[in-house]
This record gives sequence, C-alpha cells and structure tokens, in this order.
Amino acid sequence: MTIWCALGAEEILAGRNLPKKVVAPSAGTVDLNHQVILKLLSSGTGFVFCGDLFILPKEQFEMNSFSYELKPEPLSIFIGHRGHTKRYDEILTPGIYRWHNHPSANMFAEYRRWATYAGNVVKQTFWEQQTVALDNVRALGLLQHHGTIGPTEILDLSYDVNIAKWFALNEWNQANQRYVPKTFNRHLDEDDMLNEASYIYSVVVRGLGGTRDPVPLKIREKEIRLMPWNLNPLWSTRPEAQRGFGVWGLGINDFDKFGAILSVLEARYHPYGAESGWDHIGGPTLRVDGHTYGALDDSSCLQDLLFPSEEPWLANALSIAKEGIAKLQKSAV
Repeated sequence: MTIWCALGAEEILAGRNLPKKVVAPSAGTVDLNHQVILKLLSSGTGFVFCGDLFILPKEQFEMNSFSYELKPEPLSIFIGHRGHTKRYDEILTPGIYRWHNHPSANMFAEYRRWATYAGNVVKQTFWEQQTVALDNVRALGLLQHHGTIGPTEILDLSYDVNIAKWFALNEWNQANQRYVPKTFNRHLDEDDMLNEASYIYSVVVRGLGGTRDPVPLKIREKEIRLMPWNLNPLWSTRPEAQRGFGVWGLGINDFDKFGAILSVLEARYHPYGAESGWDHIGGPTLRVDGHTYGALDDSSCLQDLLFPSEEPWLANALSIAKEGIAKLQKSAV
C-alpha cells in the first residue's frame, strides 16, 4: 500500500508533526498519534489537508461526494476509484498526456480542433433532447467513453469501488476485441509479483468553483447551484453504468494544475503474495448487479452490462461527430 498526499501533509505522514485539528462529520474524539493517523489514512477513512486531519463519514453518501462545513467556505470533495491490471508509472495522467500516446504540440493542436467540433455536436444534441447544458467535463468525458476523438484530457474515475475492481481484474484482448479475465502466476521475486498485481487507486478530489447554496440566478424559474468546474458525473447510459465521474485539471506526469488532488491511496492485490491488499475495500471480491465474483472468478461477462448501447439519439450524434471529424481530417490532408 502506498499513500500520496497533498503538499503540506508530508510532515504529518512522516510523523514529524501532528495535525492542527481533526475535522469530522460527527462529534467524537480521535487520539492524535502517528499510528492512529496512518491507520485512518491507510484504511481510506481519512486524509490530511492544510495541516488538518479530515475524517470521512461512516454512512454512505451520494456519489461519494461530501462537503465539510468550514469557514469561510465549505470544502467539497469527491472520492473516486481507478482499477489497473498492472503497475503503471502514470497513475492519474489523462490519456492525451500519457507517454505511450507520444504527446506533442501537433497532437494537442489537432485534439483541440476535434474536441471543439465533437463537443459542440454532443452539447447541442443534449440540449435539444434533454434540455441539459453539458459542460466541457461531461462532453469530453462522454466522447472519451466512446473513443470518438481518441484519448482526451479527462480522467475517468468511478464512485463505485466494485467497478474499479472489475477493471483491475479484467484486461482488454485486442484479438477478440473483448475483455478477458486476468491471470495471476506464482513468482519467487517480489517485484515480479507486484508488477503483475492488480491495483486500485482511491482518489480524494477537491471540487473547485461550485456553490453550496443557490446563486441569485434562475433558469426556467428554477434557482441554480454552480457545479464544480473540475469534476462532474458523466451523463449518458454507458458512463452511468460504470458510475463514472470525469476529472479535469491533470497533466503530464500526474501534474495537478490546480491542487485539487488531496490524497491518493494505492492498494495492490495478488493472490500469491499480496492477498490482503484490498481488505479495507471489501476484499478481493466485487459485487455488481446483485452478483458477487471472487478475484479469480470469470467476471468478464459483466462487460455487456458495463458497456451498454447509448440512446439512439445520442448514438446518432456520436456517429455524426465521428463522420465530421473524418471529413475534417481528409480536408486537412
């Protein structure tokens, strides 16, 4: 298990300082010593930010989103999960910035053109069909889920750890164009075992720019709250099936442009050497659609549930966007 922390928390994690105070959703006392703090953080029930220890609520909260009533303004957070089938150097780097995609100035310029065009197509369609004004996070997240413009600057997280476990235990088979169960082998060398392990990353993200109360503005006679501009749930059939959230503001080498990432907890599982790595997130089992699967069971059948077809009106819009991009590429040549 490995913990990444926000700047200013490293002195506390290293045991050199204690938090200034404990911020908890309910009354209670915490014995502030180094071992207790590490236990809270390693179990995913707390994080350190701005020199304070924050305790997460024990009860379920909607879409893993929660606000601490602080002054002068509340601290709004989202906890999302990613599942990796193996160890990667880039943990929170969006696809467009990952080294294996060979990021370059020309690639970014081309991406901006296609993202603007395809994003406008889906935004217009959502407004016409659902009277929903998509922001860039949701529009680009939707395009990424369908590969319409290739990798984007949006990072996918799921608020359901079971979905993250599924992606950590099933890998894409290029020949069959399907996900297949990951296989684990016995290794004498610990590094070989850890390189083959499955990884879950639990990420605490700070919501930026949102409002707790309605702002003095009405749309269709309804008072509105501003949503955070750096993260949002993804609104369409497929991302919803994966309990998807999109996060914006991360760059090359996991660079956090706005200081929104408050904590990252890495938990690794391997049946022959890291058996207890997922104990704090329910163990090496996943439960989706009322069915429970062990880590070594074949859960690949769930891909039909997690990758459903979109509504016809949206599928048509995505098709139009893809055709339009192909024409733009042809004319550019």
